Amino acid sequence: MEATEVFRRLAAADPDHLPAFADELGVLSGYLRRLDRLEEALDVAAEVVGIYRHLASAEDEDFAPKLAESIQDHAKLLWQMVSMRRPQKAFVKLCRCTAS
Repeated sequence: MEATEVFRRLAAADPDHLPAFADELGVLSGYLRRLDRLEEALDVAAEVVGIYRHLASAEDEDFAPKLAESIQDHAKLLWQMVSMRRPQKAFVKLCRCTAS
């Protein structure tokens, strides 16, 4: 988590670090998922989607594959929450993600 915060500071200071920050968040989301901390993983995955959505629209289409991958990862986490009988929490997370 310390590495994630370092990348967060770098990205805040210089937007050129946003892709590396998004990649680091993706790694963190995967670790959280493996630890069965699905709600946290889902929040982090939603942040990754937001960053790649911004990069794909603001920069160029080079980030479109990463955006697609991050959306897919987010959807897998939502499905995992539903399949683990946490559909209400998954629905709330989905609503928050689509509202932002």
